[in-house]
Formats: sequence, structure tokens, C-alpha cells
Amino acid sequence: SVTYKDGYYYAIHEDAKGRLWILKTASLEEILEGGSSGWGHSGKPICVYEPKEGDELGAEVWAPELTYIQGKWYIYVCGVAYGTVRGDGNNMKMFVLECESQDPTGTWKDPVRLYPKGFNDYYTIDGHAFESKGQLYYVFSGQKEAVLGLFGGDEKPLLYITKMSSPTKCTNDTPVCISKGSD
Repeated sequence: SVTYKDGYYYAIHEDAKGRLWILKTASLEEILEGGSSGWGHSGKPICVYEPKEGDELGAEVWAPELTYIQGKWYIYVCGVAYGTVRGDGNNMKMFVLECESQDPTGTWKDPVRLYPKGFNDYYTIDGHAFESKGQLYYVFSGQKEAVLGLFGGDEKPLLYITKMSSPTKCTNDTPVCISKGSD
């Protein structure tokens, strides 16, 4: 994702080793000039997370999203536990990291698992947190059944929304399905 705040663009990217990188630049063109790499010619991306053995968020991460909510930076990302078989999408879970400074290229706290009610042991990906009228919400793609071969079964992941009590915690409200899926 790319986020703009206070005169800077911030692009976030994951690599094959599960690391999260952020590029800070004053120019959107800087990001565009990077071509398929997504990084500009003069900007230097900063590694803000690198998985360690035993981490719950391990070596396979997908779709990091950098978000500024309630005066802090957060990264929402899905991933599997360190040591889990790569490519087993059934084990994908959502995590959130919180930045300890106002500059997202600074220090980040360790990832925290997000637990939408009823999805503790099931597939969740592509989360997005936002605030509307003073209430935090979390939208995610989820599946309450094992997804054989990652979308190879009859059941398709659906889109859900739930309330959050903070940017790092879902409430006990049951998520509401807001899509019926498609073939």
C-alpha cells in the first residue's frame, strides 16, 4: 500500500523472507520510477520487521497495509506462524504491528494477532482498519471452513466487518458478512 501523511508518501512491501520494508519519499514519482521493484532510484527502504524463529508471524506474509489511526502508525498484515509450511493458505491469520514513533520508518512493536470473534482458528486475510464517527472497524476476508487447496473447495472466502475496541483488538461482536462471494 501507499499512504500519504505530512508531506511524505510511505510505501510498504513484503519480501520472500517475510520482512516488511517501508520507503519514505516526498515524491510519488519516486515510487513510480522504481518500475516493477516499486522502489524509487534514490530512496532507500527501511526494514521495519524481520521474523525470528518462534514468532507467531513467520516467514510468509501477504498484503501489508500501512495505516495511520488515532495518532499512531499501524501495519495490518496476514501471515503464517514461523516454521509453518509455506503456501498453506488455510493457516493465514491477521496481525497488527504498532509503531513506537510518529515516523513509520522508526521502531515497531512485535506483531499482535487479531482475533475477530469466531475466526480464531480459521483463515483470515487482507484486513483493513478504519474509523468512522468515532468507532473503529475492521474489514477482512475470511473463511470459517478449511479452504482445500486455497480456494480449491466449494466454499469461497467472504468479506466481513467487525468493530474494534482499539487499533490492535477486535471487540467481542460477531463479524457481519458483507459479501456473498462469487465464482
